[in-house]
Amino acid sequence: MELQWIGYLKQSGWMDLLKIGGVAGLVSSVVSLVWSEVKDGRAHRREARHVALTTALSLEQYAREARLMMHRADWAAHEAARTQSYAPIKKVALPEMTYPESIDWKWLKHKVTSRLREFPASLHSTRQSLSAEWEYGDPIDFCAEVEFESARAAIQALDLSRMTRATHGVAPWIPGAQVSDLEKELRQFIEYQCAKREKIRENRRQLMADLLAENTTMDAFDAQGSGQA
Repeated sequence: MELQWIGYLKQSGWMDLLKIGGVAGLVSSVVSLVWSEVKDGRAHRREARHVALTTALSLEQYAREARLMMHRADWAAHEAARTQSYAPIKKVALPEMTYPESIDWKWLKHKVTSRLREFPASLHSTRQSLSAEWEYGDPIDFCAEVEFESARAAIQALDLSRMTRATHGVAPWIPGAQVSDLEKELRQFIEYQCAKREKIRENRRQLMADLLAENTTMDAFDAQGSGQA
């Protein structure tokens, strides 16, 4: 009976229609699937750009805050020396970095997320080192260290912001007139401080070498005197 029905469908042309309908259904399913993936991809990229922009803005804001702390640290050091008081230094500290709680990290690429989330942790470690400098070192030197570390943190924040924007297709940062030369000033300051510190280290090494040579000469002179005696 089933064979008769198949023969009847072939004779009537319904079998060809079923074949055409099956192919059309398959094509329709594939098109729907592809279109769904395209829409999902667009939605993913749109959400990723939104998160990337939010993150980049937070980093750029942190860079401005770090620059302000540099001014505060420099002022506090001079004010403490002028007044012979450490009171102006009490509010000097490397700024903390926190991202908005609304950021959903799953939208960003893993390597980007990893570097972004490591940044606050590295700042926390630096803050702890600076706390030790404040507790055991010279408070005036502490201000200089905060100024230097704030500059480094600001540059790192701007580098992370640039990376995040570029990776996720967000428009580059266009700073306002008040901070148009921010990055240039920061890099020049760091370069100058690094050269200054290297000069100090070189002078210390030379001093130690001179002291060692002097001690060696004195020991030889004492040994010669003892031998003659």
